Order: sequence, then structure tokens, then C-alpha cells
Amino acid sequence: MTEVGRSSLQLVSDSKPARLVQYFTVFSVTMGALSFGTHLGFMSPAKPALNETLNAEEMMWFSSIVNLGAMTGGPVAGLLINVLGRRGTMMASVVLSLAGWALIGTGN
Repeated sequence: MTEVGRSSLQLVSDSKPARLVQYFTVFSVTMGALSFGTHLGFMSPAKPALNETLNAEEMMWFSSIVNLGAMTGGPVAGLLINVLGRRGTMMASVVLSLAGWALIGTGN
């Protein structure tokens, strides 16, 4: 409900912003770029060390899995945007990204 006799500037300045949602949204956008860049940067120095433990086919999968994720992630993100909206989709994706990095960090 709008108040009669008050300007838009007064109404906006009196409202309390939802900063937690804004911070989480910015964090999720940043994590998306950081996650993708880290994955691409991680593969290059890790390949020589992994050549000792992985065979040629497993190395091929290790190198191309990010492309498979991008191929399936695009259509899935498009569907989620229709359901959750842009902000909701970004916020949901950061949960998956953090879970993946937690698995990487705690793995042997």
C-alpha cells in the first residue's frame, strides 16, 4: 500500500533493504565465475601428476567433463530460470558449486 502525500524517494529511503539476499546473490555470481575459472586453471597443472594414475581414456574424461556440464547445464538453467527466476537460479547454483568444492576439498 502506498502512502498518500509522500514522495517515492521518501518511501524508498524509509524501506529496509534486503541486504542478505543481495549479498548472497552477488556471492553466487562471483562463485560461478570463480568456479569455472578455477576448474580450467586446475586442469592444466594437474594433468602431469594425474598421468601417473589415470589411463588415456580417464584423462580424456577428466579434460572434457566441464564441456559436458556446460552442454547439459545450459538447457537445465533455462528451465530453472522459468521456474525460479534469474536470481533464484543463481542462488540455487551456488549451493551445488559449494557442495562440489567441498567434495574436492575433503577428497583424498
